[in-house]
Amino acid sequence: ITGENLIFFNVSIGSKYNLSNATLYHNFTDWNANSILEFSNLNETELLFNSTFNEGVYLWNIEACDINNYCNNSGNKTLYIDLNTPIVNVVNTSSFSVNNPIVLHYNVSDLAVNNCKLYINNELNLTDDTISTDIDQSFSLILNNGNYDWNVSCTDKIDRIGNSEMIRISVGCATGWGCDDYHDACNSSSYRLCESD
Repeated sequence: ITGENLIFFNVSIGSKYNLSNATLYHNFTDWNANSILEFSNLNETELLFNSTFNEGVYLWNIEACDINNYCNNSGNKTLYIDLNTPIVNVVNTSSFSVNNPIVLHYNVSDLAVNNCKLYINNELNLTDDTISTDIDQSFSLILNNGNYDWNVSCTDKIDRIGNSEMIRISVGCATGWGCDDYHDACNSSSYRLCESD
């Protein structure tokens, strides 16, 4: 995986007989010969091919032929070009009240995501290493009653980090508890009384 779109392919080629050519194949648009180098009176050499790619997943290989038209290739290799930072979206973007257990939904778009982390009040709470991109995912947890700010941070395979917006939730009473309304307190905070049923 690389975060660059100009890719250099460095190859060492050797043959008992003189080489005639080497070809770089890749599927940027279609599978075809993208660069061909021809030789005379060489049986060992190092080559440097380059190509420019858009973000995506590509196959490539290099084939070399000698003067007897005997050819061999490197076998297909996979190339990941990731040019963007992950885009992380919270599925419910408004502040809301919830009861335990809490399920916080998000999704992430990127070529290859390594992990996503849930932060509660700017502290790491949970990490998910099994990420599927472009579908809704969630973190499940239990929190004490109160107000919390949460966001999700996702890191891709080349260590670029994308963050969701910060969302405020108000955790209400857990099952088996009854609570009154919130009361204002000093310093823009509030409280509520909860008692076991």
